[in-house]
Amino acid sequence: MSNTKTITKFESLPNEIFIECFQYLNATDIFYSFDQLNYRLIRNIPLYLNLKNVQKFMFDQFCNKILINSGIKSQIYSLYLSNTSIYNQIHTFLSLFPLDQFSHLQSLSLNELDEYTIQKFIQMIPSLYNLRYFHFMNCSCEITQMLVSLTTSTIQTLSIPKLELIYFGSINQFTSIVSLVIFYCYIEKLCQFFKYFPRLKYLHIEQLRQRIHLKDFDLYQIDDYVAIDLKHLIINHSIIRLDFLEILFKKTPNLKTLFLYIYGNIELIDACRWQQLITSLMPRLKIFNFLFNVSLKSQNDILNKCQSFQNDFWHEKYHWYTDYETTNHSALIYTTPYLSNDYTLYPNTKKYHSKSISNFNTYNNVTTLRLYLEALIDFNQDYFDNVKSLILTCRFYGRNHTYLHLKIQDIEYLKMIMNLYNLTHLEISLLCRLESPLVLLKLLKEAPNILSLKIHDNSLFSLLDNQELCKYLNKTIKKLDVSSLGHILFCDNNKIIQFGQIFSNIQQLRCDINDMVDISFLFNALSKLPNFNVFFFRTNSIVVDINCWIEDCEIELDTYSFAVKYEPAVNNIEYRSAYRCLHDNDDSSSNDYYCSDDD
Repeated sequence: MSNTKTITKFESLPNEIFIECFQYLNATDIFYSFDQLNYRLIRNIPLYLNLKNVQKFMFDQFCNKILINSGIKSQIYSLYLSNTSIYNQIHTFLSLFPLDQFSHLQSLSLNELDEYTIQKFIQMIPSLYNLRYFHFMNCSCEITQMLVSLTTSTIQTLSIPKLELIYFGSINQFTSIVSLVIFYCYIEKLCQFFKYFPRLKYLHIEQLRQRIHLKDFDLYQIDDYVAIDLKHLIINHSIIRLDFLEILFKKTPNLKTLFLYIYGNIELIDACRWQQLITSLMPRLKIFNFLFNVSLKSQNDILNKCQSFQNDFWHEKYHWYTDYETTNHSALIYTTPYLSNDYTLYPNTKKYHSKSISNFNTYNNVTTLRLYLEALIDFNQDYFDNVKSLILTCRFYGRNHTYLHLKIQDIEYLKMIMNLYNLTHLEISLLCRLESPLVLLKLLKEAPNILSLKIHDNSLFSLLDNQELCKYLNKTIKKLDVSSLGHILFCDNNKIIQFGQIFSNIQQLRCDINDMVDISFLFNALSKLPNFNVFFFRTNSIVVDINCWIEDCEIELDTYSFAVKYEPAVNNIEYRSAYRCLHDNDDSSSNDYYCSDDD
C-alpha cells in the first residue's frame, strides 16, 4: 500500500474517532505529530494542554503557533501551567495570553503560584464563564483574596494546598463548588469551614492534623453548621485522634462513602465505638474503607480488639471485612481490599485474614511494595499481582550490622509472592546487598519491564565488572537514580567514562556530584540524556563556584534545550537540577474531581 493511500484512509476517519483518541495525548504532542498533516485534524481537536516539564523551545514554539493562529485558543479545554521550570512559565504564558481569551477553558491547573499570578487570576476570573475545575498547588502566598474572587465563579471542583492560608472572615459562600480537595489542613480549621461550602458533596483531604488538645477545642468557636449535602469523604495519610474524628462526623450526617487512612494510637481499634459512631452519626453510610496504622506499647489484648471487627454488624449488615497484622511495635487493621497503593512487608509480621472471604485479591491496589529481606523467606501467605515498584531493604542493627545479601534463590521466593512481569521500577537500598552481579542480572531478566533503577553508587560500581550485566543495563534501563545525599558518585574521570558507556541510553539521571569539571564531563559522556538531576553537597569552599558555574552555563544549556532548576536545600544538601526539559509522559494532567447532582 502506498503512502498516499495510507494517508487518505487515515484522513477519511471521522472526527469523533480522532477526538476520542486525542484525549489521551497532550496538546503539544498532537501538534508535533499532526500539525503539518491535515488542518482539519488540528482545527477540530479539543486540546488538553499540559505544559509541565515541557522544554523551553517547545513551549516557545507552541506559544508562537497560538500567536499566529488565535483560533487555537478556542480549542483549549484544559490548561496546566507550572513555575517549576527556570523560564517562569506561568508569568510568560499569561503575559502573552490572558486567560479570558480561552473561551472554552473548563479546567485550569497552576503549580507554584506567586503574587503576580494571583492578581492576574483575580482580574480574569469574572470572564471565565466555562471554567469548572480549578487546581492550584505549592502556593506559599496568602490566598484569601483569590478565593474571594471564586465565590461568584462557576467553578464546581476546587483543589487548594492548605486550608491554613485562608481567612474565612472575609469570604462569602462558595455556592457553585460541589467538590473540594485540600492537601493539608488542621482539624480545628476544617470544622469551621463547612458553612462556606453549602453545596459540597465531595471532600478529599490528603493530610489532616491536630495541633490542640480536645479540652481546648471549644476555644476555636466551632459553629453548629452541618454539611447536609456531603456524601463522600476521603482522609489520607493523617494523624488524628478518634475524639476529633467524632466531632467531624457530627457535621457530616449524610455520608455515603468514607475512606480513612489514619495513623494513631490503640483507641482507633475500638469496634464498639465505631459501631456507635456509624449508627448514630452516619446512618446512611454504605461504603467504609479504612486503614488504621497503630503504634503499640504492648501486645496485650490487641488481637481481641482486631477480632471485634469480625461480628455480624460488620459482616452481615454492611458486608465490611477486615484483615489485620501485627509486628513487634505496631498493628495494622484494614478493610479488604487493602486501601493504599503502598505496602511494607516487615520482618516478624503476623497476619490474620478474615475467614469469611477469599484473600486472593486483598492487595490488588498495591503498586509499590517495600520488602525487607528478612521477611522474604517466611512470607508465603499473600500475592501482590499489580506491583510496579519494588523496594528491597533490610533492618539495620547498629555499627556491627551484618548486611543481609539477596541471593539467586531468593528470586524464586519473589516470584511466589508477586508478578515480576509488572515491575517497572526497582530500588535497592544501601542496607540491601547483592551476593553477586548475577543476582541483579537474574532479577532484571525475570522482570523484563523494569526501566527504572535506584541503587547506591557503591553497590552499583561493585556490580559493573560483569560484562553481561553491563550490556543488559545498557539495553533496558532508561531512568537511573544513584543519589545518596552527599556521597560523591565519581572520584575520577575514568569512572565517568565507564559510567557513560554503560548507561549511554538512559533518559533520566539523578546523582551526587561535587565538582564542576565532573558535571561538564558527564554531560559530554551522556550526550543522549534528556533529563539530568544533580545533587551538590553544600560546602563553604565550593558552593559559590558551583552557583557561578550554573549561572554561566544557563545560556549554553538553553541553547541545547537545557534548563536549570533550583530547589530548596534539604539536610545540608543543596539541590540543583540541570536537565533538558522534556514533557514527562508519566505526569498526566491533574485529576478532576466532580460529583454530579445525582450522587
